Amino acid sequence: TTTTTTSTTTLTTIPPPATTTLAATTPLIATTAATPAALGDAVLRIDCGATVPYTDTQGNVWAADEYFNVGNLNEIGPEAIANTNDPVLYQSHRWGAPEDPDMQYSLPLYPGQFTLVLHFCETWMQFPGERQFSVTVLGNAIPALSTIDLVAAAGYMVAYKIAVPGITVGADGFLNLTFVRAVENPLVSAIEVYSQITPTTTTPTTT
Repeated sequence: TTTTTTSTTTLTTIPPPATTTLAATTPLIATTAATPAALGDAVLRIDCGATVPYTDTQGNVWAADEYFNVGNLNEIGPEAIANTNDPVLYQSHRWGAPEDPDMQYSLPLYPGQFTLVLHFCETWMQFPGERQFSVTVLGNAIPALSTIDLVAAAGYMVAYKIAVPGITVGADGFLNLTFVRAVENPLVSAIEVYSQITPTTTTPTTT
């Protein structure tokens, strides 16, 4: 079970999969689309598990944790996180306890098309299979967010993010995320939402 106790044990970071070739400061990323969607402005940034806002190395401001229903915060302190210039984002997370309902975030947006980016970092479990969970978006299962195993996907103490483009938020304006437990407790380190730019299609006219 996840705990707020800070580990001082020195552990070897499990490397990313051999097929992944990314710069050392680029968070590992999975996406549900072969071609990433064109992103507009960031409309929401949340540093999950944080109690104060955070300004990242690019000057972006991340709000303290909000819009959740249940869960506990965990902070590990200033420990090294691989594959990011902003380890602070990954040194805290919100996790859902087994005695609580499924952890949810209800993000206040507006009707439109969005790309969701979820940030994760496994700071407790060290081996594949020890933590697995899924995230539904507006009640729908998303393949890229099914059976998330952070150690298997990225490694221990490694920043990892998953982008989900093409999300349509309806008239109520809320983007609802549900974190569903499979093995151990689900967690999330940070959440970003971007407006999505839809390419303009020109319909040819017959002359």
